[in-house]
Amino acid sequence: MGRPTSPKLSVERIVDAAMEIVDDAGIDALTMRALSKRLGTKSASLYHHIEDRDTLIDQMIARVMEAIDLTPIDHPDLPTALLGQALAFLDAVAGHPNLAEMIAIRPVRSSASFTYYELMLTRLTETGMAPDDALCVLYAIDDYVLGAAVNNNDNIDLDGREAEFPLLARARGATPRQRRLALEAIIDGLTAPRAISIPE
Repeated sequence: MGRPTSPKLSVERIVDAAMEIVDDAGIDALTMRALSKRLGTKSASLYHHIEDRDTLIDQMIARVMEAIDLTPIDHPDLPTALLGQALAFLDAVAGHPNLAEMIAIRPVRSSASFTYYELMLTRLTETGMAPDDALCVLYAIDDYVLGAAVNNNDNIDLDGREAEFPLLARARGATPRQRRLALEAIIDGLTAPRAISIPE
């Protein structure tokens, strides 16, 4: 019996290929036809492993969330723990900016997402914060992280109007250091006793 001409399909291989397409060309480029072409198979074969495109996007989001280092949240100092965990989240999503928007707008469904959010909420509520307040703090951190992952150094195009907008002309996007400083400011504000219900 001859050897197969291409590796056997699997969910992992399909998700790998889908992420390559989205990383290269954006979420709109992800079609089952494009995916089957990249994998060298027929579209019908994909449905033996993935129910539909919607399910595939959820699998891709789960892959990103599974890559988050969850150890920073254990730091005894709350602001340090939140900062470290937010930076770990940013590290995981920054490599896939075209997926960041999907993470922001789609319902949370994966076990990896549940685990991340539960750990963050547990850390916040351990301080005495009400669960609703903790969720608002978490949303504020996530909003910045996902926005930072989507935005890059090329998202300002003045098209020859540099003299009219000199400060924008000098601004060239956030460096990792600047993003850390922004997160520190956000977290310091959110964890100040006057901002949320943390006992003094």
